[in-house]
Amino acid sequence: MIGPPLQTMAKTIFIAGSRRNAGKTLVIEFLLRSLPGAGAVKLTCCRPEHGCPRDHPCGVCGALIGPFAVIQDHPVLSQPGKDTARLLAAATGKVVWLQSREEALPEAMPAALSRFTAEPVVVVEGNAAFEAMRPDLGVLVIGPGGAPPKPSVNVALPAIGVVVRNKRPGFAPPAAVEGLREGIPAFEFDAGNPAGDLGAEAFIAWVAHSLGLRRTTCRVSGTAQNRCAPPKPYPGAPG
Repeated sequence: MIGPPLQTMAKTIFIAGSRRNAGKTLVIEFLLRSLPGAGAVKLTCCRPEHGCPRDHPCGVCGALIGPFAVIQDHPVLSQPGKDTARLLAAATGKVVWLQSREEALPEAMPAALSRFTAEPVVVVEGNAAFEAMRPDLGVLVIGPGGAPPKPSVNVALPAIGVVVRNKRPGFAPPAAVEGLREGIPAFEFDAGNPAGDLGAEAFIAWVAHSLGLRRTTCRVSGTAQNRCAPPKPYPGAPG
């Protein structure tokens, strides 16, 4: 069940992934580089009864004291190899790391977002964010390789407003995801190499227009072209 809308000055974009390694962080980095002043929240949701979903547990959940913690310390966020370091490098706004127990999410998410007082938009990474509240825009990143979606993505589907099909060279096309609303716009591009891609630039233009945000120029690098390819209704172009 999706939580209620959030009352905040900043627009909110929540990013869900169809599965692990779908390309959520890559898409967030692209959004942060393309939307001036954007901030970001990295969400780690602790569900002890489900076990750690990571191949190599990071120890965050075991060390969490209290229902949640909002981390803003730069030395912690900037540790090499961490997603938070990648978000810091891409963002021109603030970055925080929210560590929360599942039952505390409805309280934890507003607490994290309250730290953003100057940012026009905040991008939140994590399927669990949709359990806490409804964002202004929900983005579903469907990973390459044709693997089926994980069950945890289902909670996000009612709030998804746009789909990114992360199509990587040498991989099978992204798999279909059942349960999305009919006619949702879909953009297809390589999230690991979006520079100069019409689909990627069109995605940024669509997001900025939908939320009333400033953006970088929508163009194809190295040409005088200054237009964007229109979205295709989900499930997008065939592979």
